[in-house]
Amino acid sequence: MADLQGFINHSFPNLPSLERLNLTADSISQKRETLVSKFNQTSSVQIDNAVLLVSKIKEILGSTASDDDKIGQLTQLRHDYGSTDFMVNVIQKFQESVAIRRLQMKSSLLEAIQHQGPFSINSIKEISSNAFQLADSDVNDSLHDTIMDSIEEKKALLNELYHRIDSWDKMDSKDISHFVNINSQLHDLIVLQTLDPVLSASKLHLVAFESLLSTNLQVKFAFHFSGKKKTNNISKPEWWVDYLLKWLDQHASLFNLHFSVSLKDTIYQETFFIDHLITAVREICREKICSDLDMLLAHENQSLLTHFIGELRRLDKSLSDNFYWSSSGFIDTFILENDQVFATWLQNECRFSFNRFDDIINTDLQAFEIDLDSNLKGEVKSTKSSLNLKILIENTTKNYENMNNLNKQLKFLSEIQLALLNSYYQRLEEGLKSFESIYMKRPIDHNSSLNASSIERLFRIICSLKFMIFQLEHWSQELVFVSLWEVINKDRSATDNSSSTTFFYSIISHYQKLVKKCNHDLILIMEREIQSLMKSYFSLNDWSSIENPDSSLSAELEFPVKALANILTFVENLISTADYLSFKKEISKLLSAYIISNIIHLNRFNHAGVSNLKYDVQHMWRQLALPKDESYRAINKELALKH
Repeated sequence: MADLQGFINHSFPNLPSLERLNLTADSISQKRETLVSKFNQTSSVQIDNAVLLVSKIKEILGSTASDDDKIGQLTQLRHDYGSTDFMVNVIQKFQESVAIRRLQMKSSLLEAIQHQGPFSINSIKEISSNAFQLADSDVNDSLHDTIMDSIEEKKALLNELYHRIDSWDKMDSKDISHFVNINSQLHDLIVLQTLDPVLSASKLHLVAFESLLSTNLQVKFAFHFSGKKKTNNISKPEWWVDYLLKWLDQHASLFNLHFSVSLKDTIYQETFFIDHLITAVREICREKICSDLDMLLAHENQSLLTHFIGELRRLDKSLSDNFYWSSSGFIDTFILENDQVFATWLQNECRFSFNRFDDIINTDLQAFEIDLDSNLKGEVKSTKSSLNLKILIENTTKNYENMNNLNKQLKFLSEIQLALLNSYYQRLEEGLKSFESIYMKRPIDHNSSLNASSIERLFRIICSLKFMIFQLEHWSQELVFVSLWEVINKDRSATDNSSSTTFFYSIISHYQKLVKKCNHDLILIMEREIQSLMKSYFSLNDWSSIENPDSSLSAELEFPVKALANILTFVENLISTADYLSFKKEISKLLSAYIISNIIHLNRFNHAGVSNLKYDVQHMWRQLALPKDESYRAINKELALKH
C-alpha cells in the first residue's frame, strides 16, 4: 500500500496531473469495453458459421446427387470453411459409408445376376440401372454375359421366324401376326443391347439389324464375295459395291415398311430405320473390306488401292444421295480410322498428282498455248496447263470434301493442292524471267501473225495467272473450303485480320503480284511499239507549212492504226472485258503522251497544221475505239495553245 501511495505521489504530484489520471483511466476502460464487444461479435459469427456449415452438410448428404458429387461438394465446403478436423472427419466417414454401401450393392447385384433367372426385360432393366450407378467392372462383365445369353436366345428364335418368310424380295406373307412376332423379338434385342454396359458402348450398329440381315443379304454377300469365287476380286470393288446398292434399292423400302415398328418405345424411336439398316449392311462388309485393304497395302500396283477407295467414296455418295444416310460412312470407318491405309492413300495421291503435274507442264509441248475457245468472249482465256491444273485440283477436292476429319482434309489441301499451286506459280515466275531476258527487246513483227509475237508469249503467262486467280477466288467460296476455314478460325479474335481471309489468300496475293509485273512489261512493250509505229508519222510531217486543212486520216497513220487495231483485237479475245477496257485506257495514255511529247512540244504549228493533227487524233481514237478520256482531252488542250 505504501508503494502504491509513493507511486501516485511521484507520478501525480499536483491536481492537473490527477486529472490526467482520470482521463487515462477512462481511456483504458473504453478500450476494454471495445475488446469485449469485438470478442462477443467474433464468437457470435463463429457460432453462426458453424450452424450454417452443419446445415449445408445435412443438405448435401440428404440430396439425390451421386456419391462422387457429394464428395466433391463436401470437399468444396472444406475449402470454403477451412480444413478443420470436423470437416476432415465428416468426409472420411462419408467415404467409408460409401465404400461399405458399394460392396453391399455389388454383392447383391452379383447374387441377383448369377442365381436368378430366367430374366425378363423388366428385371434386366432394374439390374442394369443399379449396375450403371455402381459402375463396377465385375458387375458389368457378369451382366454382359447374362444379356448376351438372352440375345443369343432371341437371335435363335428370330432365325426360326425368318425361315418362315416365303420371299425376302416381296415379304407379302398373309400372316400379319408373323411379322408382329418378328418385330417384338427385334424390339427386345434393341432394348437388351441398350441395357448391356459393354455392348452398348462398343457396338456401332444394332444387333437386331445384324440379325435381320443374317439369313438373306449376309449369306448371299458371303457366297459371292468371299473365298475363291471369281467375283471375289480385289481389283473389282465395283462388283460388290453395285451389288449392295442394288440390294438396298430393292429391299430398303420393304424392310422399312415391315420392321421399322421395332424401334418404337426404344431410345432409337426418333431415329431413321434406314440409317440402322445401312449401318448393319456396312458391318456385313467389314471383314471383306479389311481383308481386301490388307492385300492392297502389300500389292505392287498401288493404283488398285486408289481405285478401291474411289469405289468406297462412290458408295458413300450414293447412300447419302439416295437414302440420306447420315451415319459414319465407309470412307470414315475403313480409311480415315486406319492410319496406315490413309497414309498410304495420301502418299499415292501425292505421287499421282505431281506426276500428272509434271506431264501437264513438262511433257506437253503445248502446255502454255492459249485456248481461245475455253471461255466466252469477255472472259479470261485459259492456257492448256492452267485448265488441266484446275481439273487436277478439283479431282483432289472430291477425295476429301465429304470427310468427317478436319486434320486429314487439311493434309490433302496442304500436301497436294497448295503445293501444286505453289509449284505452278514458281513455273510462271521462271517463265516471266525468261521472257524478260529474251523478248523484251524484240520488236513485234506486224507482217506475220501475232500468235508468235512477244506480246502473245507474255499473254500466255498473263492468261495462266488470271485464269488460276479466277479459279482460286471461286474455290474460296465453295462450302468445303469455307467450312474448313471457319473451323480453323473459330477461336481467333474478331480483330485478327487473318480470320477474314481464306486458304488461298496468300497464293492469290502472289499470283496478283506476278500479274502486275506482267502488266508492267506489257506497257513497256506497247510504249516501245507506239514509238516505233509513229516514227514515220512524226518525221514526214511539217505542221507549220500546211496550207489547206485535210479532214482525212494522214497516209503515214494508216499502218500504225492497222497494227494497233490488230493488237487490240488480239488482246480482246484473251482477257476479260474489264481488263480489256483497262488495256485500251493504257493505249490511250501512251498515244497521248507520245503525241504531246514528240509532236506538239517539238514542232511549230500553223492553223491548218493544228486542224490536221486534230483530225488525225480523232480518226485514230475512233478507229481504235479508244476512250475519249483525260489523255485524249490533254491533246486538245495542248493544241489549243498552238493557235
